[in-house]
Amino acid sequence: MKFTRTKNLAGDTQYRAEGESFRYIVQRDGKEWRLTIRALETVAGIRVAVLGLPKWETTADTLMLCKAIATEYETLEGKDPGYMNRETLAVQRAYAADPVMIAAKTPAAEAETRGESIMSETTTEAATVEQIEANIERAASLVEADNVEGLEELGKETETLISSLPSRGRLELPGRNPITFAALKKNLRGDWRAAAQAKPKAEAKGAEVATVEGAEVAKPKDYTEYEGVSELVTMGADKVAEGVRLHIKTSTTAKDIASIILDMWRRIPNKDGNPDIKGDSDTAKKASSALYRAAGEALAKGGADAYEVDEAQKKLKRAVQTQRTDVRAEYLRGLDEDSAEAAEEREHYAALLKDKPEDVAVSVWVASKYGVSLKGEIEKARERYQASRALESGEGEGAAEGSGEGEGEGEGAAETTPDERVKAVVQKLKADIRKAKPEDFEGASDETKETIREELETLYKALKDMIAATL
Repeated sequence: MKFTRTKNLAGDTQYRAEGESFRYIVQRDGKEWRLTIRALETVAGIRVAVLGLPKWETTADTLMLCKAIATEYETLEGKDPGYMNRETLAVQRAYAADPVMIAAKTPAAEAETRGESIMSETTTEAATVEQIEANIERAASLVEADNVEGLEELGKETETLISSLPSRGRLELPGRNPITFAALKKNLRGDWRAAAQAKPKAEAKGAEVATVEGAEVAKPKDYTEYEGVSELVTMGADKVAEGVRLHIKTSTTAKDIASIILDMWRRIPNKDGNPDIKGDSDTAKKASSALYRAAGEALAKGGADAYEVDEAQKKLKRAVQTQRTDVRAEYLRGLDEDSAEAAEEREHYAALLKDKPEDVAVSVWVASKYGVSLKGEIEKARERYQASRALESGEGEGAAEGSGEGEGEGEGAAETTPDERVKAVVQKLKADIRKAKPEDFEGASDETKETIREELETLYKALKDMIAATL
């Protein structure tokens, strides 16, 4: 299945492919990549995506793994996935092979040797270069958003990918001039530095007035001008202080604070005059900052240690960010309820809902207009966890069925748990690595270095797989 690189309406890079019944869209989502699968229907002879929620959404650490999952999902069209659902089996098959190598399989080989990885070095290296170039494109948006932490993490990931390319030889790809890997790596590092050091675009001056349906509406400059926001700032600050003082379960406190912040934001209009439920406006950001600042001042007055307060607030902020998408998703789904409160809340989105088709739910329509999901990150994480549990359960059943001759052997032998086994492996790896001296590797002959390099790269890949399995 061939993916085409394109841009969405917001200018973000996407990778798209169409199968027999579904459209597959892969796009960067923070530190991960998100795969969205939408069902297709034919309208007036044109294939279009069905409105509403996607058929399935999932995330993966790399672009190639998302593509691999999509390819496996499409391959299962019309086939019986057995005791697992189609989504779980697609993930299992994609993870069973190297997510980069899987792109090298030919259709014939896939049909004949399911589960085996038929590798092509050129395809593998091309996939790595594609991932690096996608990261470089992503860097520009992180610079624009002044996301220093995200840029730093992406920089580490990109350098690891560049370093994984061979030091010798050349890359020859259709539509590109042949280039030595040494020159390619130098160019990619230069492209990354240029993207990461680019200056954010200057904000247009004179943007103090927003236009909504042709009418000019003056933007208030202070969050206190919106009804109830100041009270919510105080309420949220008290909640933060209470959580830090009493060491209340972080997730409970974080969800309460995330709900208060959403309540603040929905009272503040965004640049289009609609409720700013994403908190994108400067006014919404200032309101959130005021909440945490007031909480810190309240804690300082109570005589709390400044360092402990700062550290506790940092942890709580991260927990609130985690809860935020779930709280917003619950709020949006609540717009569909048949109640006076929901009807009153829907009035705030009248401008967005005037063109809504009758057969589309309010929550779906509003979420699509904001470009947000009706499932929060925690909810999605739970689904991924359940999928991984189903995957583990499936592997366990297969192992039991295939025991065959070994049944009854080793009776009385002590069984070990996965926890015991992985701890033992890690301890052994630590002990072995401590024995290794970098200077020995430096002083080794070129012939020895050449010999061990492949083995070290294999070990490196195995370690990355182990780390990925713990996420």
